[in-house]
Amino acid sequence: MSGVCMSAGRGSSRLLCSTVHPLIQVPNQLVGAPTNTDVTLHCHVEASPKAINYWTRETAPLPYTKK
Repeated sequence: MSGVCMSAGRGSSRLLCSTVHPLIQVPNQLVGAPTNTDVTLHCHVEASPKAINYWTRETAPLPYTKK
């Protein structure tokens, strides 16, 4: 969960705070491919503050290529 705070209005001294749950969407939850081939994994995350996203396999992080 993330906390979000914003001003109540222009020139206002009030601050509104709310707890925001991240929204995570994984379009293909099962991906199959032959051994020793590359696959592309997609995950869409909406969070505030911005989330740090990464994939792991067993205990090691997978290599990341930004496209």
